[in-house]
Amino acid sequence: SGTLTLTGTSSNALWLEFGKSGSSGGGVYATESATVKINDNVNISRCRAGNTGCANRQNWNLSYGSVTDSDNGGALFIGKKLEIKSTNGSVNIYDNCASNGGAIYLTEKADLYIDANTNRNSNVYMNIFDNVAKHNGGAISTRGSISALKYVNLFRNLAQGEDNYAGNGGGIYKTNGTYSNVVTEIQDIKLTYNKAKSYGGAIYNEGNVTSGNTIAINGSSAVKGSAVYNTGTLNVSVLNAYDNGGSLTLNRVTETTNGSSNYKQHVEASYNGNTTVTTEGTVYNDGGSMSLSGTGKIQNNVASNNGSAIFNNGTITNLNCIISGNSGCQSVVYNNQYKSITSSVNDSNVLSITDNMGVNFWNYGTVSINGNGADKTNFTVKNGSLYGEILNGVSSNTDAMGIFNITNANVDIGSTSSSLIAINNARGHFTITNCKGNVTSGNSVTVHNQKQSEFTYEGGGNTTFTNATTDGTIIRNDNKASVGAGAILQATGGKTLAYGIYNDSGATLTMATKIVGQVSGNGTNTGVVNTGIYNIGTIGQYAGTIVASDCGIDNKKTVNMCGGTMSSCTIGLLNGNEDASSNNNNLVEVEKLTTTFSETKML
Repeated sequence: SGTLTLTGTSSNALWLEFGKSGSSGGGVYATESATVKINDNVNISRCRAGNTGCANRQNWNLSYGSVTDSDNGGALFIGKKLEIKSTNGSVNIYDNCASNGGAIYLTEKADLYIDANTNRNSNVYMNIFDNVAKHNGGAISTRGSISALKYVNLFRNLAQGEDNYAGNGGGIYKTNGTYSNVVTEIQDIKLTYNKAKSYGGAIYNEGNVTSGNTIAINGSSAVKGSAVYNTGTLNVSVLNAYDNGGSLTLNRVTETTNGSSNYKQHVEASYNGNTTVTTEGTVYNDGGSMSLSGTGKIQNNVASNNGSAIFNNGTITNLNCIISGNSGCQSVVYNNQYKSITSSVNDSNVLSITDNMGVNFWNYGTVSINGNGADKTNFTVKNGSLYGEILNGVSSNTDAMGIFNITNANVDIGSTSSSLIAINNARGHFTITNCKGNVTSGNSVTVHNQKQSEFTYEGGGNTTFTNATTDGTIIRNDNKASVGAGAILQATGGKTLAYGIYNDSGATLTMATKIVGQVSGNGTNTGVVNTGIYNIGTIGQYAGTIVASDCGIDNKKTVNMCGGTMSSCTIGLLNGNEDASSNNNNLVEVEKLTTTFSETKML
């Protein structure tokens, strides 16, 4: 019982080396009645708990090691409290090994407090490195609370996972204890080249992380969640009280309201270059709750299946990130069936998913993008590959009904240089409400609303839908679509399009938008739409505006002309049966013809 204090001097550092325990705590074993304090100039290395064999830090190889059966806490086993305070970061814990917590293990009643830069000197960190856990927590394993992690550098730690043990949390393994399981303050920590055999290359969390600050995660690897694997509650926050807003290289940021305290915190966490054999997710949220908001970045990560940046199998309450340069799999941001992602965007908090390999945003669950009517672009999805920039549901899976809502946002979706569909509504409900911005594609179709899907544009706004391919189509509707006022459909890139809207056989269209047949001028923002609407289905209501097309509506089936205008079209309404070869000899029906024709004729 009592307090153990470890302190060295600048001229005479304290070394605790080659400790070995038959059970736990190779360097220090502290019971539930003891507090351990570590100050400046302390080094703890080459300690082992149980019968473990330690890796050699001069010849570190994450693929190997001689970890055998052992107990917990290679350097430190803590039953009550571990407090590390340093003015210059000169505390190093390295080359230790154990079953769990290669360097540090805390029981469920214990608390960890580390502030390795109490004077707030620049570039000062405590180092925890080259530690190995046979099971979980290469550097730190805890079932208790973490009241502070400040200015800590964790690198080259390994959760090895031997025999039938998983090997989770290469850097930090945080589980949900019976007592306090809260992480209250994370500030300026770096996790570099940590590795887990299974989940959470840098961080594995099934507890409750409620606040924090800058986290930089580089070069980590695991099967799932090469950077972070979360099954608990993860709301990491940034409080840059002494850093003039913070110097963030790469980050993921969170904004959260902390319970009944009702105050807001802003979080930043960084993931860069996690080049791994990860199957799913640099950030993998597995049944947990996560908030990622602000100006963070998830960049240059690799996965082999889905979610090279984010795999969500739980709830993400706020997603604001800059996501780019990720590769290696089918999708970049992947929202699984029945799961949800919400993003609140504005001038300062954006969601940008660009220049990745795979579908930029693949949704099987529910996605809600909510803006504030900002004049600056705040929701960007561009320059992906495979199936579409946004893929909502999938036509081959009858259970995968995606719901994707974008409201009051300023959007930039698609690319004129890409061959991808901008919005591929494969099986689901896709709604755009009162938005500004642009939706475009270098594919033959900009928006494809497939069978058993619904596409809706409503509420005004000012969104321009364009296509930049010869003989292309802006919106192809195979089922049910409603394109209301506020949308403008036109060509771009100097191209001549076949159709503004192609309404397929059996499909139903309600249209109150504007189709501009000719955009004249200089440069690439010009083009022609030959036919405003080609209809072989049912236009339940036409009340829109078609200007300067060769043909306003080429109707082969049924159209309800109940308002709107057509002007400067060579032919306003071309009304005739489908070609006989289609075996469809239904009469053409034109109902309630109240459309205004100006400088236009009807045939």
